Amino acid sequence: MLYKHLNYNSLDSDFIFGNVTAMISSHALERSDRFPLVNPSIQHPIYVKAYPLRDLTDVPRIKAEIIEGNILIVKITPIAKRSVEETKSAISEMVEFIKSIQGDIARLGEERIVMTPPTAKVWRGKSAVTVTAGNDVDEETE
Repeated sequence: MLYKHLNYNSLDSDFIFGNVTAMISSHALERSDRFPLVNPSIQHPIYVKAYPLRDLTDVPRIKAEIIEGNILIVKITPIAKRSVEETKSAISEMVEFIKSIQGDIARLGEERIVMTPPTAKVWRGKSAVTVTAGNDVDEETE
């Protein structure tokens, strides 16, 4: 290893770290034109949040989070254990809402769905998730 052969006390740390900083800065400037790290239109952080859907009164709170620009992973098991009809109603309402704002929604296994605002989309790989006329999510994401 290099550090075994160097006497750290004899090296100028400003020289070492100055060169590293210069290399990082020049590389960052080089890449910033091609790959901007920050989107200037985003004024606040986007959060990925997990929410349980316990009953229909949770739906407005979920919609508000999406409107704020957050991505939600909603666990539907709590409402599904209580009532299949309430579950269908809640999911239908959320699917219609997501369609109306041009967001995205997909099933994640048997217990969860992911919902995104219009600024984010769910990557589905080769298989597509479609929303049917009955407002159910047909396929699950990979």
